[in-house]
Amino acid sequence: MTGKPALGLPDLPGADGSWLPAGLVERLLEPLLAEPGRRVRAMEVLGAPLVGAVLARLGRPEPELAAPTLAAAV
Repeated sequence: MTGKPALGLPDLPGADGSWLPAGLVERLLEPLLAEPGRRVRAMEVLGAPLVGAVLARLGRPEPELAAPTLAAAV
C-alpha cells in the first residue's frame, strides 16, 4: 500500500472513510452494501463519495467508484 486513499483519489480528503463515526459503518451501512446489486441503489440515495468511503473503510475499495466520487465531490 502506498499510503494513498484506496479509491485512488489522493487529493480528495476523507476518501478512506476514517471520518465516519464508529458503529455507523458496521451497523447501518455495511449490511446495506453487502450485495453488489444494492450498491447501485445506495449510490443513488447516499451518493458515490459516501459509498466509496464506506467500502474503503471496510477494506473493500472499488476503484471504479473513483470517477463518480470525484464528479460528485466537484
